[in-house]
Amino acid sequence: MASLAQVLVVDDDPAIRTSMSLLLESEGYKVAEAEDGLEAIVFISQSIPDVVVSDLNMPRMSGFELLSEVQRRFPQIVTIAMSGAYRDADELPPKARA
Repeated sequence: MASLAQVLVVDDDPAIRTSMSLLLESEGYKVAEAEDGLEAIVFISQSIPDVVVSDLNMPRMSGFELLSEVQRRFPQIVTIAMSGAYRDADELPPKARA
């Protein structure tokens, strides 16, 4: 039997983290949480997840910085960006990539 994918949810808003975690767990994923990019990097250095779902606007280390670092150092990890600050892709900064 294949092992469940592990997803790391990164968001500084505890309600968003909890909601995303509950949703993903209800679909059968193993979920870990981090409150910002720095905490996420520490987690990834100890246990590499299959997927990182990250908010873009966070204190200490933004999602832009986190996802860039993850893609550079851990290209096997699937990255997904999320944010309530942007309405569509045209509003994203040009270097945003996830």
